Parts: sequence; C-alpha cells; structure tokens
Amino acid sequence: MGYLLLLILVGVAVYFFLRRPKAALPTALQGSVRLDAPPASRGTARALASRATPAAWIPPGHRVDVQGIAVTGGMIYVGGRLPSANGLRSADPALIDPSLPVAAAHPSYSAGMGYWPSYSDVGAHNRGAYLMWLSGGRREPSAYIGYVFLFFYGLERRALVDRADVPALRAEVGRLLSIYSGNNSFRGYATDFLAFTLLDNLASVDEATVRSELGEFVATNANAMASLLAWYHMHRRPLPADFAAAVASSMDEAKRSVVAKRSRQELLDLFALRYREKYGDGIVLDAAARPKVIPYRPASAGLLATAHGYVARVPDVLGKPKQLKPLVGIWNACLEDLKRFASAQRKAGAEASVALTAEMWEAMPPDLRAQHDHPDKDRWDEVILSAPRIGERPLMTAKALAELGRLPQRDRYTAGQMRKLADTAAVLGFAIEPDPRAAPSGAAEDARFAVWRSSNTSAPDPHLYGPVSTVLKLAVHIAAADKHVSEEELAVMTTLLETLFILDDAMRERVEALRDVLALQPAKIGPLTKKLAETRTPEQRAVIGRLLVAIAGADGTIGAPEHKALRGLYKSLDLAPSALDAAIAASGARLATDQPVTVVAGRPAAKGSAVTPPSDVAGPRVQLDQRAIDAILADTREVAALLADVLDSADDEGGVEAAPASRERAREGKPAAPPPAASTAIGGPPAAASGAWTALTASLDPRYRPAFDELITRETWSASDAQALAARLRLMPGAIIDTINGWSDEALGDYLIVDEGHWTIRTDLLPKDAQ
Repeated sequence: MGYLLLLILVGVAVYFFLRRPKAALPTALQGSVRLDAPPASRGTARALASRATPAAWIPPGHRVDVQGIAVTGGMIYVGGRLPSANGLRSADPALIDPSLPVAAAHPSYSAGMGYWPSYSDVGAHNRGAYLMWLSGGRREPSAYIGYVFLFFYGLERRALVDRADVPALRAEVGRLLSIYSGNNSFRGYATDFLAFTLLDNLASVDEATVRSELGEFVATNANAMASLLAWYHMHRRPLPADFAAAVASSMDEAKRSVVAKRSRQELLDLFALRYREKYGDGIVLDAAARPKVIPYRPASAGLLATAHGYVARVPDVLGKPKQLKPLVGIWNACLEDLKRFASAQRKAGAEASVALTAEMWEAMPPDLRAQHDHPDKDRWDEVILSAPRIGERPLMTAKALAELGRLPQRDRYTAGQMRKLADTAAVLGFAIEPDPRAAPSGAAEDARFAVWRSSNTSAPDPHLYGPVSTVLKLAVHIAAADKHVSEEELAVMTTLLETLFILDDAMRERVEALRDVLALQPAKIGPLTKKLAETRTPEQRAVIGRLLVAIAGADGTIGAPEHKALRGLYKSLDLAPSALDAAIAASGARLATDQPVTVVAGRPAAKGSAVTPPSDVAGPRVQLDQRAIDAILADTREVAALLADVLDSADDEGGVEAAPASRERAREGKPAAPPPAASTAIGGPPAAASGAWTALTASLDPRYRPAFDELITRETWSASDAQALAARLRLMPGAIIDTINGWSDEALGDYLIVDEGHWTIRTDLLPKDAQ
C-alpha cells in the first residue's frame, strides 16, 4: 500500500512540474519573438508517471558513476527510462541507462554507430568509449563525432523540452563547437542551436552579447543572420560594417570571386571604408509587416517529428530586400577593385597572410592604400634624406629612384616607370621635379631629379604645368648659353614666371625646384621646338619667339651667347632671321655688342681728354625692363594656350613624328590635322570567334583592345616594335602591359605579356579559337 501511495505522489509531482507556467517573455519582446514548445512533450508526464525509476538530469559540474566509470561535468540524463519527447521511442537517445553493459576495458573509438545513435542501441564497446570520452572532460579532439552528437542530444532535450539551464547549455555547445567545428554536420546543428536558443531573450540581451553569440556565424548560418538582423531592427541600432558585409555577400546578386577567399581581410577592410563613407555609423534596418518564422530542426531523433515542431518568430528584415541592395553594390565594386591586388598577392605567395609587398601595396585601391604604410617607407626616408642636395632639396638620379622602387636596372627608364616612381614618392610624402606625372617622359639612368618632403604631393595641373615648365626650359636654355646660369638669372626667371602665371605655394615650390634642376642639367629642347615647328602656324611660332626674346632681354640687354641661342631657336622654329631682329627691336632690349652712347653738355677740357661718363651709371645689376614685361604680358594668354599640350605631345615615348603632310600644313599656316584613328589589328581575333571568346574579352578595357588584337598575332615583339605599336595607337607601353596583364590574370589565369626588354606573348594561354 505504501509503495502504491509513493508511486501516486511521484506521478502527481511530475505532472504538476511539467504543467508549470512558463516564464513570460520580456515585455519588449512580446509580439516580436515566440518560442513554441511541441505538444508531444506533454505526453512525457504520462510516460514518466508509469515508470518506477524516472531518469534524472545531472546538473552541470556534478559527478555520477556508471558501471564503475566516474563521469564528471554533469549535463547528462541518467536513470531508468526516459521516453523520447516525440513519443516515438521508449528511451530518449541521450539517456544513459546504468543497467546496460559497458565494455570499458576495450572501448571502441572508431565509427560503428548509426546516423541517429541512441545510447540504448549501440554496442557495449561504443558505450564504454562514450563514457570514457565523458569522463575525460568531453575535449578529446580525435573522438568519434557520433559521441559528440550523443551528448549534444541531451543538451537539446534539456533546452527545448525541459527549458532549463539554457545559459549553461549554450556555453557548453560553444565550447564543443570550438573543438569539433571541423565536422560540417555538427557545426551546422550546433550553430542552429546557439542561434535558436538566443531568441527567447533576444530583446533583452545587449549588443556585445549578440555579437559574441551570433556574430561568428552570421556569414554561414541563415538563422544566425536573421536573428542578428532582427536584434538590430528591434533596438534601432545602425548595422555595423562587418555584419553589413556578411549580408551583402549572402545575397543572390553578390558576385562570387576568388578575391573573396584570397584577399578576404582586404575585402572586408575596403567594404568597411566605403560603407562608412556612405552610411556613417551604418544603416538602420526596417522589417516586413509579417514576422519571419525560424524553424529549428533538432539533431536528436527523439525530438524529430513533433506535432508542430520548434519554431520562433522574429521581425523579418530580409523581407525588405530593397534596403540591402546598395550593400551588394558596394560589395561587388570592392571585389572588382581588388582584382589587381589579389593578383599581386598570388604572385607574392600562395598564403593570404603573406607580408605586404610594394607590388601588392601599389595594386591596392587608393582608399585602401591610404590605410597602409608603404612597405619601403623607412628605406625611402633614409636614402632620400641622406642624398646630396641642390639648394635646399635632395638631388637623386633616375637610377637611384629606380633602386628605391625596386625596378630592374637599365640604361633608360620608360615614362610609365617614371610615373610609377613619382606616384610612389607622392604617397610616401615626397614631391619630385621634373614631375613625370604632369610631363610624361622617359629618363636616362643619370637624369637628375629634385626630391623633397612636401605637404602637397598631388600631381600638378598639366594645363598650368605644361606652359610653365616649357617657358622655364626655354628660358634656362637661353640663360645657359654662356655655360653658366647665375643666381641673378635664376631670380629673373622666377620673377617672370610669377608675372606670367598665377602660382600657388605648391606650384611656386615646384618652379624653384625645376629651375634648379634645369640650371644643373638643361633640358634638350630640340624635340620641343621641332614639335612646335610641325604643329603651330607661323603666326603662333612668332608669338613664342617674341616671348623668348622678351625673356632674354628682360634685364635690358641680350648678351652674345644669348643672341646666338635665340638665332638657333628661331631656326628650329622655322622663323626667319629678320623675325628675330624685329622681335629684338620691339622688345626694347639692346644687344651687348651695341655700345651705348651718352651725350652730355660740352665744357672746356684738355685736348684729347676722354668723354666723362654720366655720374648715375652704376655697376652691373639685375633690373627688369618694364617694356619687356609688358611685351610678355601681351602675349601671355596666347602663348600659354600654344604651349599647354606641347610637353604631352613631345613625350619621347608616346610622341610620333609628324607626317610630311602635317609639317606642310603647319608651314602653310593651317591648323594641324587631327590625329589618325587608332589602328586595328593586323590579324586580330579569329574571324569566326566563338561566343565564349567574345564574352571572355568583353571585360578588357576597349581602349586597349586594338593593341591586344595586334599583339596576339605573333609571339615575340622587339622593344622597337612594341614602342611603335604603342605610339601608333597613342598608348603608353607601360599602360598596355599593366592593363592587358591585369585583365589576362583574371580572365586567363596568368600574365599574357612577359616584358624582358622585348615582349613575349603567352599565346598558350589563349583559347584555341583565338590562336
């Protein structure tokens, strides 16, 4: 009788325990999130009530002995019988029944259990191995994953059916995940568990908790992403950049590229920069009118196929995709802009963690590059600041700059290489004169440049730099006619340029540096005057000639060497000697060979006495003749327009000698004929190019397609042939290499052009229908 009474009391106690009211959701969360327990769990009370020895949950940190094995740490069900929550099994898969035999002496650590294992169904050797794994603290990395799942089944039941110890259960699942995340199946189930069990308190947790609990899984788990976005919507907090990137990359419109894997960190950094530039702290998310239903699919067979399953409802942010599409645009643009960097990274090493090289740094998009110091910064600082000086500025040769830029040594460097060196110097805080970016030109290895630390290293405006540098080159040429450029002459040039042009502080600094370099190493003006003669009318050349005369006679006198230099310039400009004489007369200056005669009033003097010089005649001094200045100013606007593009067109790499017809048009006073259209390829792609080939080349910059079509017609191009091709198409050789190789590395898997002095074309990379 007493035994029956005890059984009735136990059954009643269990019944009321399971029927106890559930804790209410936080007020802020009501209506937003709901966790539904399956009705099948209610049948557990009746099943347990009929058992004489119900199973017990061993709390975290407690010990229990099973068949002589001490199992520490708790978090397991141990006892007689515990029916599954879905009512389909007499014993829950996680239940450890102490009465079942265990082969502890010879445990099996290998596979041998079914897909949904149950402690009561596996063999004694498996049970022994499972208990040994438990007793070892559940941390053996090489353990069979089936044992991890068997333990995980009990944690699921405790959280979803008993709805108890959830914080401790979540912590344990997180610990297991840190050990066994290499198993994709376990990682998926464990991540779903962590995301789903957080939803009960989603409105009450803080941002740090959401980040630590869900942030790691947002990029790989849809439920984690939906839950995290719901939290940011509910709390009206801006979405951080890293989560915005995860959302963007998961959307259907997001591009898939090897860049995302090879240059992952740079991609996330670049996305964050551009995301914050557009959205500041981030976008505030809206949600659709209907909530999103998040189902939980249990790993345990004892929880599957319940009447209604386990579901939660949260605000559906992804239900309003329009607000997220701009994020995809940023993501795709970042992928595109990092292609060159990823290519440079691949060439530097196979690992994504390879140290940043100069090539990788230079291949970065400008906004990302600004976040990283150049890897050679300290070396540039040391070499430049210890270089010999010209005036107040360090003076370096093209060879020395090339060594800093890690370029191969050669007798002459291309305009593209010099421009690249100037770009690198600018980013490192150094200005350079002559600036290859504003006046593209190759340079011999002994060519000298002023390089100095400057707060303004941006490329000068070519529309101003062109005429300023041209006038300065011509002026220095005249001043250096006597093999020496004096300080007074340098001062005259600076004054003239400041009178002729409006110079800001940065340009004034550049003019002084360029002036000093030209005084030391005068520019070759032959190509310049030749270009003027070929492309300008006689009237235009006469204006330029008058300017040169005015500069030479700015101090009132034109010396013999200067006069000789002017005659040479006028001849180069195809102007008659009489035009020079007229310009000198109009300038008001006199030739040094013309001795001045001063008439003074007569007075008695001894026979044969010398004429007394006027008392106000002083020694040599620099004084600008105002009439010469006025003459210069009168022609300033016209001369500036005439000279604005001379340096570009006279580039020793891109310039093309004018055809006889062009020279004839110039001599006849007619404007130069327009440049010829870009040539098409000799051979080009196959006449019947396939659709695949057309699609492949569609991403190549159209400006370089004619060069590409011609290059692939043969495997070897000499340096002179490549130069001629570039000149004819009005492209820079360096730009051809960079652009086509950048495209081919992405489209064909490697560089198409190999530059070894001559160009080798890797035709083996091309599809068969293009060879």
